[in-house]
Amino acid sequence: MSKICLKDKRAAAFIAVLCVLSLVLAMPTAVSAQEPSEESPPATDRLLIVKARGVAIQRVENDTVRMPASLELNLTIGPTRRRLGVTPVKDGEGTIEVNETVYTVESARGIILSDGHVAFIKLTGVDETGESITLFIKARYFWMGGQLYVARAIGVLKTGETNMLLLLRVKARLI
Repeated sequence: MSKICLKDKRAAAFIAVLCVLSLVLAMPTAVSAQEPSEESPPATDRLLIVKARGVAIQRVENDTVRMPASLELNLTIGPTRRRLGVTPVKDGEGTIEVNETVYTVESARGIILSDGHVAFIKLTGVDETGESITLFIKARYFWMGGQLYVARAIGVLKTGETNMLLLLRVKARLI
C-alpha cells in the first residue's frame, strides 16, 4: 500500500477548486445563451372600454352655452407598476360628440394613479372638417365591483380657436 503525502492532497484540492471555479464561471454564459422560456409570459396590455355622458360648457360673447356631450373610447392600458402605483395609458381610439358634432379620437396618452384614484388622459384627434382637436381629462374614479369602475371627469376640449369645458359621468369596464 502506498501512502498519500501532504503534497498530493494539496494538489488534488487545488485541482478540485479549479474545476468548481471553471463551472461557476461558465454557468452564467450558458444560462444567458438559452432561449427565454414560454412558461412566464410578459405582462400584457388590457382594454378599458369607456362610455361617458355629460355637458359641454362654452363661453360665447359674454354668454354661457350648455350643450350635451358624450364620449366613447377604447383605451389600451399597460401593466400596473406596483411599486409606484401607476398604470400607463398607451393608446386609444373612439369618438366625442358635442351638440351633434362628432370628433374622432386617434390617439391617447396618460396615466392612472391607483393611490389617489385619479386618471390623467390626453386625447388627440380630428373634427369633421379635418382640424386637429385635443381633450385633456382629469377623472376621479371609484370601483363598483368586478371589472366595473365609475368616475366623475372634468376636461377641456380644444378645437381650433375655441375651448369647451366638459363635465362628464363615466362608466368604464376593464377587459
